[in-house]
Amino acid sequence: MGQELKTYALDNAGALFPAVADEWDSCVFRLSVEMVRVVDPVLLQQAVSDCRMRFPFFYVRLVKTAFRCSFRTNPEPLLVTPEPKQVNRHQDGSTNHGHCVGIFYHGCRISIEMFHGLSDGFGTLCFLNAVLFRYLELQGHMLHPEELGVTTHQEPVFEEQEDAYRRYGKPKERRKHQRRQRPEHQAEHQAEHQRRKRSEHQPEQPDVGHLHSLKDLLATIHSHRIQGSFAMQADGYRVMEGRLPVEPLVLAARRADASITQFLAAILTECVMQMKNTAAQRERPVNICIPVNLRPMFPSGTLRNFSFFFRTHVLFPPGEQKSGDQEKEGKNTEIVPDRAQIVESIRTTFKDSLNGEQMMRAVENNLRLEDHPLVQATILPIRYAVTRLIRRNAGNRRRTLTLSNLGRVSLPDCMSEHVQGYSMMLPVGHEETHSIGVVSYGSRFSVSFTSTIQESELETRFFDALRKEGIPVEVFQYGRGVVL
Repeated sequence: MGQELKTYALDNAGALFPAVADEWDSCVFRLSVEMVRVVDPVLLQQAVSDCRMRFPFFYVRLVKTAFRCSFRTNPEPLLVTPEPKQVNRHQDGSTNHGHCVGIFYHGCRISIEMFHGLSDGFGTLCFLNAVLFRYLELQGHMLHPEELGVTTHQEPVFEEQEDAYRRYGKPKERRKHQRRQRPEHQAEHQAEHQRRKRSEHQPEQPDVGHLHSLKDLLATIHSHRIQGSFAMQADGYRVMEGRLPVEPLVLAARRADASITQFLAAILTECVMQMKNTAAQRERPVNICIPVNLRPMFPSGTLRNFSFFFRTHVLFPPGEQKSGDQEKEGKNTEIVPDRAQIVESIRTTFKDSLNGEQMMRAVENNLRLEDHPLVQATILPIRYAVTRLIRRNAGNRRRTLTLSNLGRVSLPDCMSEHVQGYSMMLPVGHEETHSIGVVSYGSRFSVSFTSTIQESELETRFFDALRKEGIPVEVFQYGRGVVL
């Protein structure tokens, strides 16, 4: 019996990506799992086909009409193919029967490339793990589906396909959720009160994260840009992955009194500031764009997009860039904030930005704009042209780079013995030069840089900074093995 053909409206976040996706910023990200044994492509193809009835939402193609863009069930098979050289290729509908998902294999690695308009990292991870579960079953391994949670042994769940932005973008639904969650936040508020009380007795530190003048305010229109030689060739992004043990990284983050994401963002910010920068560059803040999974704050089983993006903001302190002669002589006239100051600034940004009510009010405003009769009456090409203009001027230019931490991947014991690790590679937006994808599994932590420039100074400085913290790092250039 054939699969029922359905049409799915894009969620509030997903509606952006068809408008801005192109050959440079494909809006496609890759999530990979490294197996213990070499992948069998025949069994992998069978596993992908077996998952179709369980996850119908991932077997779709993008359909555009004069006024609307949506996903529609794609009856054509989703084919498993050898991993291409180019990472996160632009999906123009001409490959793999127009599917918005690509599944690849190479040696011991299984990779899935997901169009961001369809799902975020969390949803993609659930889908990849379900495919992996079915693949291991087909190999004859004894597995327990109840331990993974989302597998082909279940019927499709409506909540997995919901637009959670619209659900929680309604003020009435948010108030209902807040009444249920209120007691859980009392301890959190008390802890924050104690932190503030302790900080009152500490010596005042220079503020590197807030605006002090009109000049600082105008600087936020454009963030700091990393300079380099453009190197987007036929093979696409340049990719460099660092693999390190989890435990030393956790200890280093604790010493800095920061979460792992805050700690990595602080090191990235410090490394950017330590690079050679012109006086004009130093007038612009280092802004790191960080997506946050909203599901822990607003319970939802959706496998579609349900994330919120915010930016850190760290200003260069007053000071001059050192000259080449001064650098050779070891003289340093450039002033870079102390890492503790950067961590404190980033930690404050996290606290101020991760306010559930404020985030959902922003979503509510986006929904109002999306549903406005004038917007709905505008033909798609004009709507997309305006969206691209706003995205590049009010979005991409206000961030230096992107850092996304997918978190810790957990697998049941019956699956974990067959898996070595995970990695995530992000697309690079217009006006950016780097994106960093982070994910951990077991004792292995993966940090993957995708870049559009030839120079790898930022990556080298970053991994050297981790080594100075006592964290051993193995670095791989994509397709070339260990390079540092």
